[in-house]
Amino acid sequence: MSDSYPFPRSQHRKTLTTHKRVASSRSSSFSSSPQRTVERTEHIQETRRTPYESQIESTPATIVTPDTPDIPATPKAPEKLEAPVNPSTPPPTHRQPRGLLYKSTCFIMMLFSLGLVAILLQISPLEAKLYRQNVLTFEVSPDAKITGQKIEYNDPDCDPGMHCVVTKTCAAPGTGPTLSGDKKYFACCLAGQHLLGSADTAFDCCADGHDLAGSKATGYHCCPKGFDFDGVLCKQVCQNGKKLVNGKCACAEGTEEAQDGTCHPKRDIPGVCHSGLESGKLGSLSPCLYARCTKPRQGKCYTFTAENGNRLGLRNDNVYYAAPDSMVQRYGKFQLCIDEKCTPGKTINPSDKSYIRDMYGDLATGANKGQWLNNAQNGAHIGRTPNFALAGQFALSKWPCGKYCLGGFAAGIGPACPAEVPAMTFYSQDPQMCVPFDLTEVPCDIRDNANNCIWKNGDQCCNKVDCAWKPLAGKA
Repeated sequence: MSDSYPFPRSQHRKTLTTHKRVASSRSSSFSSSPQRTVERTEHIQETRRTPYESQIESTPATIVTPDTPDIPATPKAPEKLEAPVNPSTPPPTHRQPRGLLYKSTCFIMMLFSLGLVAILLQISPLEAKLYRQNVLTFEVSPDAKITGQKIEYNDPDCDPGMHCVVTKTCAAPGTGPTLSGDKKYFACCLAGQHLLGSADTAFDCCADGHDLAGSKATGYHCCPKGFDFDGVLCKQVCQNGKKLVNGKCACAEGTEEAQDGTCHPKRDIPGVCHSGLESGKLGSLSPCLYARCTKPRQGKCYTFTAENGNRLGLRNDNVYYAAPDSMVQRYGKFQLCIDEKCTPGKTINPSDKSYIRDMYGDLATGANKGQWLNNAQNGAHIGRTPNFALAGQFALSKWPCGKYCLGGFAAGIGPACPAEVPAMTFYSQDPQMCVPFDLTEVPCDIRDNANNCIWKNGDQCCNKVDCAWKPLAGKA
């Protein structure tokens, strides 16, 4: 043989051609997946043989000696194949197939590990889209669509070119998907509530007229606008240097309020002596009940005194509180009605649907009198409305120790906020909740002569007031 290779060139060329065809067919089978094509191509390149090793596997061995001509040797089994002997050159060093298999296996494991890391990196942003503080909240795409208790939106982390529809359903009774103001988040809230908050603070379902107040140190809670949360209660935030005194913002002792609403030190006028007395509110005696043991009757008027000793009344924010009377708060005189006409003479039982009308008007002018207590629910504060369709549906039941418990006909009634002087709200998911009050029957018309029979003068010394009520002749 004249060539330096110990095998014919035709066989060597055939062996290389065969390897190229295999690589081409394998590459074409993975053309639909670029990532897998790259991995497969690298694997194939790593396990290629040298031309010398390829010819050993594909051609019979030839024994060459210096004293004899080339004699084809008898083919042997592949595992016993020996390299050709050439006395002029040292025998080549063969790499064992086991070493190649081990290296290929390590390479595949490395690719698998890198793929797993990539998957974990893709999953980690999904966890950042879920917020758990206060209420469970999810980030959504701008095309979110709400249908009843179900919301559908495209997954913000969907792969490019894909349409990944996410469907979630609110399972808690009375709740439904509620979007935040910027339409980027949603949570399951009760009817009439709004999703407030941010990813940096917290998310919560709050009623109308409320903000999410608080801090990272105290936590966050729904409070009326202008209030802050101290970790336990919603407290009003006073402006212009005022301090909260008995639920009201007032100037501190030794200061007085100026015309611009700010507090300034009191100025003593020279030559004028101070009496030491300050103006205040005069107390008033509640009249005796017309009939202490009878049920409430439609068309009659009552005051509601809470367990804190204060009467329920309207504040200048158009919301009812049981708070002391003041320039911004006055007690209410409430008329109980079965219908919009408030037909008199009908007994109101605990199973009856009743409505409450405030006989008083605005604090400053007296306008808008005779409006109905409204149906604010799930954290919204009960106020008043001139529209009977929006009037709250109440129920009254006797309570121990001469009290009545004010509840709702289909929903319960309770405090709206964790405040020192809370307002009331209907609780749609708690129909048995109610608030105890002392009901005192009072005249609906203070100019009615029948009011003389509420009580009569007794003995001037020992029995000043006789509450044995007797109607006027000809009047029931």
